[in-house]
Amino acid sequence: MYDADCLEKIGSNVKFLRTMRKLRQQDVAEKLGISQTHLSNMECGRVKFSLKQLLRLANLFNCQLECFFDPVSYTHLRAHETL
Repeated sequence: MYDADCLEKIGSNVKFLRTMRKLRQQDVAEKLGISQTHLSNMECGRVKFSLKQLLRLANLFNCQLECFFDPVSYTHLRAHETL
């Protein structure tokens, strides 16, 4: 079930997924067309992601939008796929 708490965690979930892929903030920010500082603020929850940005991130990370709400289960699923 989704609630407002899910929305509050998107930034930290994006950071988790970005670091799992060993990507720098600067590189991801360039792909989104924003500054590194803006991405940092988004990951810290000071600024919200737009749907358009989440779509771009999903394409960049090669994942579904669902992974921004529950990245741990997503990474577990991906780990089992590679076995």
